[in-house]
Order: sequence, then structure tokens, then C-alpha cells
Amino acid sequence: MSAGSVEVKGLREIERKLLSMERKVARKVVRRGLRKGAKVVLTAVKRNVPVRSGRLKRSLKVRSMKRQRKGSHAIGVGAAGGDGFYGAFVALGHKIGKRRGGRKTRGQGGRRGKVRARPFLRLSVLQVGDAAKRTAIEEIRSGIEAEARKP
Repeated sequence: MSAGSVEVKGLREIERKLLSMERKVARKVVRRGLRKGAKVVLTAVKRNVPVRSGRLKRSLKVRSMKRQRKGSHAIGVGAAGGDGFYGAFVALGHKIGKRRGGRKTRGQGGRRGKVRARPFLRLSVLQVGDAAKRTAIEEIRSGIEAEARKP
């Protein structure tokens, strides 16, 4: 249930330094930086999420995501576990009522209520996306420097 993504491009010096490092170490440095940036987004999401029972808010986590292509890394913020599955319904909106009877719902004449979308994830990414990007870049830079200092 990720709402948006922040893509960082044009960081030639960091890319060059990462490529010169051992693959395993470079992956660890990048993952640590992305996680730090995602935590900035997580705090904003927790601040913006609508709270009724608190289950959705408690289920929000920073998670590793499946890589789309070799050499890429992805970290996501979203609902994890059994309690927060309905986060997509809250963020995207949904219809009320059962989905029986073909095109029309029996007994309701085909009319059902709708619950409006409350895009708390998208709003949070728009609010703190740049700060998260800066945090991730700084953490990656400091990780590269720390690894370079190791014997």
C-alpha cells in the first residue's frame, strides 16, 4: 500500500563511490540510508493517518520491498500485518454494501453509499518527500565515509 515514490537521480559522485566499494557493503550502506529516509516519511504518515481505533496507525511500518530490477533498492512505508489491511480502503475510498446480484444490488435498487478517500499516504509524501530524500542522501554519504575510514 505505498502511495508514492521518491526517486533520486543525478548523484554521480555517490554512485561512483558506491560502485568502487564491495557489493555487499554498498548494498548495506544504501539500505541503511533509504531506511533512515523512510522513517522520516513514516513519522509524517503516522501524524496524518485518520484514527478511529488506532489499529491502522499501529500497523504502519517501514518495510523492504521487492526490487524491480537488478541493482535497485526499494523501501516502503505502509500497513503491515493482519490489522492494517484496510489501509487501502481508507486511503483510496470504497463502496458500502454487498456485491451480490450481478450489476444491481438486490433490495437497494443498485444504489450504494460511498466512503470518500482520505489520502494520508500521498499527503505525507508530498509534505516530507524532499526532507526524506535529503536525509537518505546524507546517511548514504556518511555511510560511504565511515566505510572508507575502516581498515
